[in-house]
Amino acid sequence: MSFFVEIVREIIHAVPPEEENAMMSHQGHREGEAALLLKLIRRKFGQVPDWVPAKIGAADVELIETWSDNFVFANSVDDVFAS
Repeated sequence: MSFFVEIVREIIHAVPPEEENAMMSHQGHREGEAALLLKLIRRKFGQVPDWVPAKIGAADVELIETWSDNFVFANSVDDVFAS
């Protein structure tokens, strides 16, 4: 388990139980979107630099969705992350 996930779990356990499920669901959604984007990038471009998984792993859902949109027309890994 990544350090980031452990920190998120600690934060989640500090909130009331009724809010914990909503937070876990959001975290799971983000992780799923991140994993899918990374998989697609690897399939399209092959091996990726180490900064790619780190950048995706640190992003929020909205940014991952923006990069996913960029991916459709990207000609390089850098194009995926262009603003």
